[in-house]
Order: sequence, then structure tokens, then C-alpha cells
Amino acid sequence: MALEQIKEEWSGAESKEMTQARIPVKEDILLADGKPDIARVLQTELSPSIEESTLENGRLLVRGKLWVDILYLAEGTNWTVHSMRTSVGLEASLPTDCSEDTVSPVCSFQSNVEDMRVILRSGRKLNVSAMLELSAEIVMHPKISMVSGVQGEEDLQVLESVRNISSKVAECHEKLIVKEELKIPEALGNISELLWWDAFLCSKEAQLMTDQAMVRGELEISVLYTTEESDTQVYCLQQRIPFSGMLDGLGIAPGMKCELKMQPEKPSLRIGPDDDGELRVFDTETLCDCVLRVYEEKEQRFVQDLYMPSQNVECDVLEAELSGPMRMETAAFRAENDVEMPENLPDPVQVFYTTATPYVDDVLMEGGQLQVEGVLHAAVYYQAPGESGGVCAFSAEVPFQYSMNIGDGKDVSVRVHVLVQDASAMWQGGHRIRISVQCQMEWMAAELQKVKVLQEARMEPMTSEEIAAIPSMALYIIQPGDTLWSIAKRFNTTPDQIMQYNEVSETETLVEGRCFVLVKA
Repeated sequence: MALEQIKEEWSGAESKEMTQARIPVKEDILLADGKPDIARVLQTELSPSIEESTLENGRLLVRGKLWVDILYLAEGTNWTVHSMRTSVGLEASLPTDCSEDTVSPVCSFQSNVEDMRVILRSGRKLNVSAMLELSAEIVMHPKISMVSGVQGEEDLQVLESVRNISSKVAECHEKLIVKEELKIPEALGNISELLWWDAFLCSKEAQLMTDQAMVRGELEISVLYTTEESDTQVYCLQQRIPFSGMLDGLGIAPGMKCELKMQPEKPSLRIGPDDDGELRVFDTETLCDCVLRVYEEKEQRFVQDLYMPSQNVECDVLEAELSGPMRMETAAFRAENDVEMPENLPDPVQVFYTTATPYVDDVLMEGGQLQVEGVLHAAVYYQAPGESGGVCAFSAEVPFQYSMNIGDGKDVSVRVHVLVQDASAMWQGGHRIRISVQCQMEWMAAELQKVKVLQEARMEPMTSEEIAAIPSMALYIIQPGDTLWSIAKRFNTTPDQIMQYNEVSETETLVEGRCFVLVKA
């Protein structure tokens, strides 16, 4: 009877690579027609929008846009505040060790802007220069073909193993569009100008169903604007927007474990009419990048090796790395920092709102202790005295460090995400402001298991000369590292015969230097 091999394809241990590039930015920005001339720039924000990424020839090629948002005081007016938005092309090439070319690999991006300088060339032209640090996390799960069972030969000797493993069954990557109308309070007049806005994701969750998942999240959007009643009075509107979407993924089932990442881009806003035709509504649209990875945990049986007496057997054996059972937990923490405001800014009368973007610098594992270090890039927008321009803004950094015990820490793969849930700022008097950020840290850890697995076996009968050359009986001195299996395979016998002739049990430790009697099967 021919040898029949039962094969399965499993997902190997997660391979994670971090890569980054420093991209110099130097652009001349022209003020849009219809906008008043610039007297003083209050705040400049650079935010990348990644539209396409490709793995090609050992490089991660990234294309998209770099949005430039400018908040400024107008010239020749009574301290009126205005804003403008434009974009420039963004292209980057990041080095990577990934050997396989892949269109649209699953990546998570984060950015950091350093050394930004804004020079006002004229009332309608300014130059923006900065260093954009773009980081990408590339996550790969190699597919491994393994023999999980064999049948068809009576004398076949099979070395099997059973492990508790985690295998990725689905990876969904979708962009959700979140739309909402934000209405200003009834006591205020019509909207005159949209000045500035921000949004951040403050909560998320996934509910697994059969072959699909429902994902939910909540965005907090903050908007600064003026009304027709007064160009100098700035108002702030804040609202949390819940949203949801369905992601399809073959093999998803309730009870599996999952990892959800959501990354919203800066929303687009426009002024719109309400039901009465009055300009009292902001129409918002936000693109949110969603990546859902779903894992199945099970007891998996697989073949490590096989042979058959009187047969020539050729085996393709792979040393694979598999993920063990996963732990996924969340922990809340608060990061605070007292910062000095820029000297050229006036004291605040009232803080409009504060935003914070997390940036993880380092994830360390030592003795089962996980330590995460990073920084929150915060921006504070506040009401200044009327004679100072009405609204001001500045950026600051809030460092954070968090540690937790996650076990023995031996050969563990860890991935960490930080989610900002709330950010606030409070004036401490003088030129100091305390920035406080409430965060949630999500971490996922899995033990890495290195195992030898059979991928393919080929057999053909020995010739009569080959069989005759094998001694019918031999004496063998046990060497370091020997097992019943390795000895039996080498001398064309079986582990059962070795145990029978030498009065040794299957679980007994082989003693180096002991002599075994080996009889050909």
C-alpha cells in the first residue's frame, strides 16, 4: 500500500519588523485666494496620509499625501483668526529585511515631526521646513506546510508530537468611512469660518461572528470656529461620534482571540446648512484604517519524523517556529507633565481642548517584566486675552513609562498598542501648564515554540544488497543526545524492539555509556 500523507497549512509564529525613514520636508505654501493676509502664524500641523504601500526588492515603498494645516492671525484686522489647509505629495522608501515582494502589506504607521520651522516670506507666502520621521510596523505570518498524519504502511515508524498552538485564521484590512453632522448650540449665530479641528480614537472593540466581525469605535472631534456675530470670538465644539462596520474573514468564529487596530486620519470638515437652511452644521467625514487579526488556539498533532525498516526514506524536515497560547490584556494608566509655554505666547484665559498622539519608542522584556517607554505628542489650544489675538496654541511632549509582569518571559513575542482615551490641560500659573493624558495600553504575548516538523517524505524499497549489508545484530554504546527513536532509525530496527531486548521503558532516560543489543527488524 502506498504511503499516504495528510498535510495541513498553518500560520507560523508572527514575524514583526520595525523600519523607519527620516524625510526632509521643505515647502513653500501659498495662501488660498479669498483668505486675508497672514500677520502671525499661531500653529502649524503636518500629518501624513498613507495611500499605498508596497514591498519591493527589500524596500517598503510608501506613497500618499502630507497635509499642512495652518492657523494664523490676519493682517489689518482686529485680531481675527483664520486657517488654511493644503497638501503636498509624499513618497518614502524604508529599508526592510522582508524578502517576499507583496502589494499592500499589512503595516501600521506612526509619524513624528521634528525641527519644524515656519518662516513668513510675505503676507501670502510662507516656508515650512521640518524632519518627518515615518515609522512602519510590518507584521508577517509565514505559511508552513506540515504533515499532520500518515497512513498506508503497517511497519511504518512515526514520531509524532502534540502542541498547544495559536494560528492566525484571518486578517482583515478595511478602511471605514465615518460621517456625522455636528450642530453648534442654538444660542449662537451662523458659522463664519472653520478655524481648526482635530480627532482621535478614544475606544474600540470587536465582536466575532461566523466568517465576519463587527467592529465598533468612538471618535472625539474638536472644532474651533467663529460666527457671523463676531470675528474675534472663538468657539469650541467637542463631540464623540460612535461608529461601526462589518469585516468579512473566512474562518472567523465566536470565542476566538483577536487583535484590532484602528487608525483614523484627520477628518475633512465643511460648513453646511441645518434643516432651516442656516449655516450651523459641520459635515464631517473621517477615514479610519482598520486591521483585524483573528487567532485560533487548539491542540495540534503533527509528524516530526518517520522511517520504515527495509525502506529507503528521504524526509524533508523543517525547524519551524510556532506561537503558543496567547495572552491579551489591557491596562489603564495616566501620564502627566508640567511644561513651560513658549515665551512669546500670552497666558491662557481658558483651554479650548488638548490632543495627544502616542508614540512608542521601546518595548523591553526582561525576566518576565514588560516595560514600555514612549512619548505623547500633545497640542494645547487655548483662549488668550482679546488684545493678544483671541486664540493661541503650542505643542509639547509628555513622556510615559509603564511596566507589568507577564510571566517567565522566555522566548515570548510581545506587541503593544497605546490608545489615548482623554487629554486635558490646566494652567498652573505663570507660564506653566500641566498636561494630563488618560491612556489604555493593550498588549498581546505568545510563547515562541521551536519544533521540527515533517513537510514531505519519499520511500522506496531497499535492494537485496542493501538489506544484506545491515547486520542482524549489533552492540551499541549510548552517546550523548541519543534517543530510542534516533538509535532505532539508524540501525533499521524499532523502538519497541530496543525496549524488548534491553529491558528499558519508553519514558526512561538513556544513560550515556550503557550498551544496547540491537536486532534488525
